[in-house]
Amino acid sequence: MIQLHVSKTLASDLKPFLIEASVDPQAMQWYAHRVLILRRKCVIAMELNSRYAILFPALVKKDFKEFSEIFRMRLVNEAVSVCAKAEPATEKIAALALLISEQIQIHPGSDRSVQAHINDVARELDWMARDIGRLPETNEEAFGFGLRVNLSYRRRKQDKDYFIPFERFREFWLGALKFMDSRGHEPLH
Repeated sequence: MIQLHVSKTLASDLKPFLIEASVDPQAMQWYAHRVLILRRKCVIAMELNSRYAILFPALVKKDFKEFSEIFRMRLVNEAVSVCAKAEPATEKIAALALLISEQIQIHPGSDRSVQAHINDVARELDWMARDIGRLPETNEEAFGFGLRVNLSYRRRKQDKDYFIPFERFREFWLGALKFMDSRGHEPLH
């Protein structure tokens, strides 16, 4: 399961889908915020532990109605992309990401540390978009924009050293896959 904590700004766009729920320590925790870049609504979602960011540029009203599914499919694509060098595992990574994201709870909430990193990503996205004169137009372009921020060093209060979100996110998926395979879970074979 994924718990997607949304800022007040994004909560206004996802109001019909919000639920009240306490934090489930077994669930993957994501935080998301909506920003305006080049006068278009963009969402930046960030995973709590890895600080990996997924960018959703130029969303329209219809996209917010389908945001859970859009988020789910982008998560699957990004998990597969970050693990691309582990080629034989591609289908298993996709199956695992689909399994983990089968249920997505969206509720209001934020984390100051994650929000500070999301704000950094928003500034970087704004600079990149202004530099080329537009926002990314495809998922592949959004991944490319995101790659720049996901390969940047980050630091959390509880960590001694800096880390790279891309590497942490990749380690999570490969570690989860190894764990599931060692348990002989059927959906991953």
